[in-house]
Amino acid sequence: MRVRVLLGVVMLVVAARSAGAQQAGDVGVTMGYPGALGVVWHVTDGIAVRPDIALSRSTSESTTSATGPFGGSGLSSTSTSDGWGTTVGLSVLLNVRTIERLRLYLAPRIAYAHSTADNETGLSGALTGFTAKTTGVLASGSFGSQYTVHDRFAVFGELGLQYTTQTTTSDFPGSRTEADGTTFGLRSAVGVTFYF
Repeated sequence: MRVRVLLGVVMLVVAARSAGAQQAGDVGVTMGYPGALGVVWHVTDGIAVRPDIALSRSTSESTTSATGPFGGSGLSSTSTSDGWGTTVGLSVLLNVRTIERLRLYLAPRIAYAHSTADNETGLSGALTGFTAKTTGVLASGSFGSQYTVHDRFAVFGELGLQYTTQTTTSDFPGSRTEADGTTFGLRSAVGVTFYF
């Protein structure tokens, strides 16, 4: 009888341990696509916060050549670009329903993006350099689901809508141009979470 009781207590503890994943106070590291690294903290059983950061680097080079009339020497135009980008975001995960190891949630998110690129363009031997800076704010709302594969490991996916507003400033020698733009479209993300 005592063995059965002890076995039952052990099973209850194991079940509680499995069901207790992602409870208040749990902290984990998230890695997602599009590329972002974040930290998730379950403030309560139904609310979690997830700050994240993404870094990117871009380089490009293109050359356009035109042959002169009758096969003579032509002209060539070169364009190069070298830049960095950073996006810092914050999501609030609102639990909608939990079905065993599957958790359904809503994820409003706000993010700030900044990128800088050094550019050169023009005819060979007469290149003009300028710097382009882009700043933007991204606001989105997504529906997500997370499946706990193990007490310390989970996978998640999110799909929703995103609104972006951004401003690009280009500093040319002796002049400056500004361009404002907005976009509205779908936002999707997939990733994994490792809990401590």
